[in-house]
Amino acid sequence: MKKKELGKTFPNLNKTIAYYSPISQFIVLNQVEEREFPDLFKDGRNMDVVKKASVYIHETRHNLDHISTLWGQKNLLKLSYVLDARVSNK
Repeated sequence: MKKKELGKTFPNLNKTIAYYSPISQFIVLNQVEEREFPDLFKDGRNMDVVKKASVYIHETRHNLDHISTLWGQKNLLKLSYVLDARVSNK
């Protein structure tokens, strides 16, 4: 399978801003430092903060899709079967 370049799919995006990992179920925010997180929703006038907060909300939706929809729960169940098979060498 040919690996796609990020800039070709989304021409205005050259780096990963954030992502949700369905395997670990973690949200990774590449442009938000830990010390910034408590103030992420405090200042609605600062556009840099608003952009970071909107990315966090977007990634949280991916997480919620996985834990609260039938589609997401089926995917998580399939993932657990795969991990179990790998660990048990089946």
